Amino acid sequence: MSNRITIKGAPLSAGDYEELNIDHVLSGAPQTAQEMAQRLEDLSVDTPSLVNRDTEIKNLLKLVKSRGGFDGCIWQAPRAGRVKGTGECYIFDGDHSRHLFKAMYPTALTMPMEVIHVDSKEEIHKLFVQVNKSGKNAITSEQVFVHMVLAKDKTALKYDAVCKKAGLAIYCSHEASGTAGDASGVKIKMGHLSAALAAASDMRGEPDTEILSEARELLMQTNTFKPDGYMPGWIYQSLCVIFSEYSELRPTGENGEEFKNWFLRKTFDDSAEEWGLSVKKDCTGGFPVTNRMAAGIISEIRRYQKTHPDSFAGKNKLVSLTPLRKTRKQKRK
Repeated sequence: MSNRITIKGAPLSAGDYEELNIDHVLSGAPQTAQEMAQRLEDLSVDTPSLVNRDTEIKNLLKLVKSRGGFDGCIWQAPRAGRVKGTGECYIFDGDHSRHLFKAMYPTALTMPMEVIHVDSKEEIHKLFVQVNKSGKNAITSEQVFVHMVLAKDKTALKYDAVCKKAGLAIYCSHEASGTAGDASGVKIKMGHLSAALAAASDMRGEPDTEILSEARELLMQTNTFKPDGYMPGWIYQSLCVIFSEYSELRPTGENGEEFKNWFLRKTFDDSAEEWGLSVKKDCTGGFPVTNRMAAGIISEIRRYQKTHPDSFAGKNKLVSLTPLRKTRKQKRK
């Protein structure tokens, strides 16, 4: 998390928590390390859970593999609730941590746990739901990517360089080094970036940064583009598909200028994304899902050609939809 709280990405002054407005305290948090330490106890490694989720081996393996082994630096002690009247104690958070600990220390009889005192078992069930459903803000794929770039992960650095060349930014936070790629570029979500990279890759699977840049530049010229917003991802991916399959429609291609002017006219009133979704509707059969919006755009060109026979391909020859009936993955085989 960032050093200051933000509102829509804009940091507030240091110590400004007026918007948070905490007017009801259910239970006070420890204010000192000593108070926090009083919550920690050595409990049996077999302290029962209270109808928690199944702890699947595949998830435990995933946690271990993600770090290349058990890592005590990120391991967290489980949390348990102790019923005041009966002394019963049940784990409500950290079953994965408990089982990883037992696998690491198979002869251990006890382990550290944070113990919360509650009035009833019912309250433990509520804590389980609160912690696992609404009490956590999951890390986003954009935040993961930026941190992996800062960790100098080879794969992340490769795509960071691609984004820099293509004028794309991956936003994590407002802080220094909180944006990967081109810090002054257009922000894009990781899911949309992945789709665009797949669409703009050559036969070896290497991203073509020129295609990524050309699609970005065209969208930035549309009437409704918002420079401070996020890249309209699906139309961006679809333009990358089109530029990959129809070199003549690229800015440097034979029909590049005509395609640009035609596209800007089509998207003058509605956002490019909305227009793309509308033309996609009739292209559900015979096309991979990732190519359907691109197929809708090419279909619109074909309709235009019927009333303007000298446009685009010219000589009464309609632009073909055939290249879009296969995925890029299939073409690499």
